[in-house]
Amino acid sequence: MANENIVLLAAYLLLVFGGGMVANMISRRKGAKLPPFFSAGGWRAVAGEFRKNLVFLAVSLIDVALMAMGALALYGGAYSLPLVALGLLAIAASMPVLFLARRDLAEGWKMSVKPGEGQRLVTAGIYSKIRHPINASFFILVLGMALVAGSPLAALLFALHSVGLLLRTRQEEKELAERFGEEYADYARKVPAFIPRL
Repeated sequence: MANENIVLLAAYLLLVFGGGMVANMISRRKGAKLPPFFSAGGWRAVAGEFRKNLVFLAVSLIDVALMAMGALALYGGAYSLPLVALGLLAIAASMPVLFLARRDLAEGWKMSVKPGEGQRLVTAGIYSKIRHPINASFFILVLGMALVAGSPLAALLFALHSVGLLLRTRQEEKELAERFGEEYADYARKVPAFIPRL
């Protein structure tokens, strides 16, 4: 394997896995009760959410497939350097959005779209600009992984992931509207879902 492949693969894996680890660290420091992902409790939490939400399962499987496709393309040297550069840039650009969202959501972050008991509606920080910054960051992240993979299959998986993410967002909107009523309706009228107003 060429040195370039090793460097690109390392950068890719560091961005993808390192970004997720930093996001979880931010949430834990802000009071979120998250079991360590690579623990029995972490796997049980993920499996429980998969059983309750097939859209989450489908989107997660696509995430894993695209992540692996990108890593294999880089490992095998079967990539387009301009696409990889754009992909890595997109992945890196998704991280600040994710980190701000996890910081602002604080102890309220969890995998489920259903708000927890006693959870407040977060409308400050990045949530004052867009209602779904975590989903927006995942859209950008997965676009980056698809660009790194650089294949028609990756483009198809990205399109399917985007549909799944929109469905998951609709589920979340419904849960938030039921939980917070007029407070959420007023917030939704004022703040766009994904793209901030200029």
